[in-house]
Amino acid sequence: MVNIAIKEHGLAASNVFSGTYIPDDEVKKQRLPLPNNILAALQEDCRHLDDEPRCLIALISDTGMRLAETAGLLSEDMRLDAEIPHINLREHAWRTLKTSSSHRKIPLSDSGNGSEIENYSFLSEKKLLQNQYESLL
Repeated sequence: MVNIAIKEHGLAASNVFSGTYIPDDEVKKQRLPLPNNILAALQEDCRHLDDEPRCLIALISDTGMRLAETAGLLSEDMRLDAEIPHINLREHAWRTLKTSSSHRKIPLSDSGNGSEIENYSFLSEKKLLQNQYESLL
């Protein structure tokens, strides 16, 4: 486009962008997911250590939420007493969401061991999770 504008307007200039390298988006480095056995071991460790940072890691691994989404939750975003317990992921003044489709309701379920909802209850008692985890974002 710049070359066309230079020619159409008869400018005695060169295109400063002519030597710029623009990488091909299709050659992105693919990130592979964690193997199931490693993910299961991580989740098991999170249940046994049972502190707030491990609960956040478990929440990320159970739901697929992004770190910033998880750390920026308000307690009222966690609807644990609903018919289907869920997280109402929405924008807040201190944290926007990555895309418009990032606003969503994420169902929570116990995967047979009964501990996940209890861990989420521990987190939902906090007023604002982001304050403690801002350095992670």
